[in-house]
Amino acid sequence: MACQQSHIMTMTVTFLAVLLCILILPVQVISDISISPSGLVLVKQGNPITLTCRVDFDSGDPEPLLSWYLNGVPLSPGNKYQILDNSGDLATTKTLEIRSVDESLDSGNYRCENSRPAAGATYKAAVEIVVYTVPNITTNGDQLLRPNDSMILKCEVTGNYKDYPVLWKKDGKDLSNSPGVYDLDGDGVNDVDLLIDGSLIILNASEDDLGLYECSVHYVIRGEYLVESRIIKVFEDIVIGPVKDDGNAASPPNMITVLMMAIVLPAISGLSFFPSFNLQEPCHR
Repeated sequence: MACQQSHIMTMTVTFLAVLLCILILPVQVISDISISPSGLVLVKQGNPITLTCRVDFDSGDPEPLLSWYLNGVPLSPGNKYQILDNSGDLATTKTLEIRSVDESLDSGNYRCENSRPAAGATYKAAVEIVVYTVPNITTNGDQLLRPNDSMILKCEVTGNYKDYPVLWKKDGKDLSNSPGVYDLDGDGVNDVDLLIDGSLIILNASEDDLGLYECSVHYVIRGEYLVESRIIKVFEDIVIGPVKDDGNAASPPNMITVLMMAIVLPAISGLSFFPSFNLQEPCHR
């Protein structure tokens, strides 16, 4: 009987202690949990990305304890990931930084979860990261205009996008008026040809062909339209030196002429650039 009374007494004390904690200590009330950026995020291969998880709570203890997961696997700080905490009065943030994303390792579902839930509820938010590679475009660089010659502007696409069409612009304007027809000067004559690899051949080059050429590949990643492009400059040879009356460039003076002018002109004017010596004055020892 005494043992039973003791057991009842212990249960009563425990109940009163729990009730006292509930009355005295405020309960954690979370109002919102979010990740930024949110939704579907596209990241170029090799670029960094920063994800920020934020929990707003009205009051209560203890503070939320946030954790990051990738496809259900918990993430820990290290060489690849940097995880930073920042707690305030009514908000807690946990930032995940990836220094260089990899298509095969870092694409997936990122989830931020409060591992210290209030009243048994689970609070979490998620974002999907898609890491993508860009088309590999190779050009032959800027080109010197050679009048009346044909010239090739190389724009070769390799890798996953090698079968994608290459589009060309000159000084910001589309070159293709219709498939396979490129009219640079607006005279209705096909001025260039397009090779199978996307490169451009300019026929009978002239000054009208000077300018900035842009070759680009348009592609789609998860419904997002993206463009990768390269700029090629076609320039003319610049003549350096003064211009004669007949429009031709004058030759610059040679070194002998410059030296003669440095000696003769000062002599005529009574000046000299060289030190003078008095040979008749005896040398004192």
